Amino acid sequence: MKKHLIVESEFLDNLFITQEDNKIRADLYNFITQDFSNYELICDFEDFEEYKAAMIENPVWEIMLDRFNTVEYNENVEIESICKNPEKYSHSIFLLDDNAKDIDQLTDKFGLIFINEERLENIWSGFADLRKGVQLKVTKSNIIPEEYKLDCWSKIEKFSTPLNSVIIFDRYILDDKTNQKMDHNILPFLEYLIKDRNPSKPIDITIITELNAICNIQEKHRQITEYLNKKDISYFNLNIVKHAKMFYPRDFEGLHSRFILTNYFHFKCDDSFNFFKRNGKVNNDADLRINFNLNEKNDSFFKKELIDVKTYFEKIENNSSQPVPECREMFYPSKTNPLLV
Repeated sequence: MKKHLIVESEFLDNLFITQEDNKIRADLYNFITQDFSNYELICDFEDFEEYKAAMIENPVWEIMLDRFNTVEYNENVEIESICKNPEKYSHSIFLLDDNAKDIDQLTDKFGLIFINEERLENIWSGFADLRKGVQLKVTKSNIIPEEYKLDCWSKIEKFSTPLNSVIIFDRYILDDKTNQKMDHNILPFLEYLIKDRNPSKPIDITIITELNAICNIQEKHRQITEYLNKKDISYFNLNIVKHAKMFYPRDFEGLHSRFILTNYFHFKCDDSFNFFKRNGKVNNDADLRINFNLNEKNDSFFKKELIDVKTYFEKIENNSSQPVPECREMFYPSKTNPLLV
């Protein structure tokens, strides 16, 4: 997983001048200069000579020298061209000069963060709060303030954009048992996460879970697809992957805590994401932690989850000769996801 910052110089020059105008601009400035690192930079300079000249007027360019891994000089940043490769640019931020561009439309189309001068406060205000880390209590109790309470899945919408890829690990999320029904948990979660989208390519969803011997992986796939289609959500690729410890490689620490990964957020919970009963009540008191992946301090935790998933995926195959019947079909229809590239 590589992070990218695509920045046009006029935007960064304006940000340097206006960083003290309000707390939103100050937070974006602090993010770029303190909390974002180890990324690939694409900027609209002709060459390093022009980059060095810009450092004289704007010291942010000099600060960034120690924060990016590589730099690509491109006088004309072509958004459409860059975004043709979503697997490569899933963790990107675009800082653009042109206020004529429809930033919301670009975000909706590519599932990436786009910001211009005109829309800076409106767009970054959400990230300025969320990137500090969010802890929600799954509860109906009035003791917990509303802003920290997760008592229905609709509250997940604030983390749903931008989005183009999702990986879910939860051993029990497709169990569909009494008081842990898919209709009240994973299905509405996915609905609120990906609805109201008009993406240029399907949103990729991978669910890693355990299925018992009599549970058909293709039937689970059909149930999820049918539910989302009824909600007028059809532009997605869904993969279901079985979790089985028998395929763990030597010295593999394993997949334990439940997590959800998107291209910008990391959800982690010590209990199953089957939070709600059919009557809307809570199954178990649980704490859900949500972090912004691009913050330097969160980056390694996010990568660790991805590496573990990728390591496990490399060990599993669909094999009709497998002596354990329930392990003959370990995934359907595939085990690919752009987050793992």
